[in-house]
Parts: sequence; C-alpha cells; structure tokens
Amino acid sequence: MKIYRISKADYSDFDRLIESYSHLNKYGFQTAILGRTYEDYPIYLICPKVLKSNLPCVMIGTGAHGEEKAGPWGLASYVEKMPLDILNHVNLSFLPDINPTGLVHETRYNIENEVTNSVIDEENPNRFKGLSKETKIIVQHKDLIKKLSKDLFITLHENNGLETFYLYAMCYDKEHYGISNDLVTRLKEIMSKYYTCRADGAYEETQLEDAYEIKNGVVSNFHDGTLEDFIVRTMKNPISISTETPVEGTTVQQRIKTNALIVNEVVNYFASR
Repeated sequence: MKIYRISKADYSDFDRLIESYSHLNKYGFQTAILGRTYEDYPIYLICPKVLKSNLPCVMIGTGAHGEEKAGPWGLASYVEKMPLDILNHVNLSFLPDINPTGLVHETRYNIENEVTNSVIDEENPNRFKGLSKETKIIVQHKDLIKKLSKDLFITLHENNGLETFYLYAMCYDKEHYGISNDLVTRLKEIMSKYYTCRADGAYEETQLEDAYEIKNGVVSNFHDGTLEDFIVRTMKNPISISTETPVEGTTVQQRIKTNALIVNEVVNYFASR
C-alpha cells in the first residue's frame, strides 16, 4: 500500500487535506458541509450518494484534537489509494477533520479553546463546560451520523507523551461484542508491528475525573462524555472505537502510515462481511 507523503510544512494545510478527497465525487461519494466553525472553516462530511441497504455502514472521523496530525493525514493517505469500487462493498463515510482551526493553528482544541471532543456526560453533566462549536454542528446532524455509522463509528487519535499504543472500544449490547472484539484484535495486531502495547493498569488524565483502566491494550466501555461515547450511549449505535497511536519515539510519517493501515483494515473487515 503506497502511503501519501507530505512535508512538515504541509501538516496544517486544511485545504490540501480536503483536496485529497476531491476525486471521490466521481465514484459515488458526495461532499456536504455540515456547518461552519470559527474563521469560517467548514466541517465536511463525505458519504455515499446512495446507501445500499444490504451493506454495512461505517464512519471514520479524525482531527478532533488539532495537534494530532497523523489521524487526518493517515485517513487522507488511505483515501488517495482506496479501491474506487469500495462502495460496492461497504457504505463508507468520512469526517476528514472535526477541528479545522486546531489543525491550522496546531492547537489541541479549537481557536476559542473549546473542548472539541466532548458532547455530554449524562452521569456527570458538569464535567465539561458546554459544547464546542464543532460538536454542536455534529450533534445537529445526529440522525444522519447515526444512519451512516450504524455498524461502526471509529476515530483516529494520537497520544502525546507516550511511546505505547492503546484503544478505546465501546459496545452498546452483547450482541455486537464478537464483532467489536474481533476488529479490535485485528487493529492491535497492526499497531503492534510498530509500537509496544500500553501496560495494563488504571490511568488518570487531568481533564477526566475518573481513572480509566487498560486491559490487554483496550479501555472498554469507558463513558467519558466524548463524541465516541455519545455515538454508543445516546445514539445507541452498536460499536465505537478510538485508536491511540503514540507520538514519542516515532516519526509523523510512520504514524501516518500506521493510521492508513488501520483504516485499510477497518474497511476490508466490513467489506468482506
């Protein structure tokens, strides 16, 4: 699989990132603007023009945290080399960059420092101070997001300060545990080719009040009020996954390659079902 290479100076180029998807309209995809955030940047959704009822629906999102460059560019790298008949096998949709001003200005959150990956924590509504402009836009389209991610919603993240990888996996009901566990195992195999799995244990992060527990490289059903949590707990879609590739001890090009391979595995998994 050939990986799209960019220079360091291009990592914050939102227009070039979106240009990676420009050819898809010829092959059954459509591009929609869900809304506009600060500095008039659009939140793009790229999805099939027509959903095929006999195929699974998978949505891949990136860029919630602006400094995590490998997710958006890894997805773009996959899309540039993606089989052009992919919509004959899976209803595939993309959120290419959830936080454009974060990407452009190289900040974790948006330009107003609003937390761009939080929706609501039903068990602790005071955990986050309201919704970011980007999150509001996505929630306004929750019915569409629910339909397009009815089989899987997955986001690509990175973790600054770590040399090890892990994943978050949320599953709405026991009926889908098998699919979730199978897919997570496959993604761990890809990530373990390049990085060491994060050790088991309980970990705390400053923005969360509760510790999360990692077991065999996975944080399972941790309800933290993120968009990924919202997809499963509020929308009641079956599976939500977040990958966390490490930043330390590796290069951005290696992380872009890893994320492209993660996307490739996800798409192939559902296309073959």
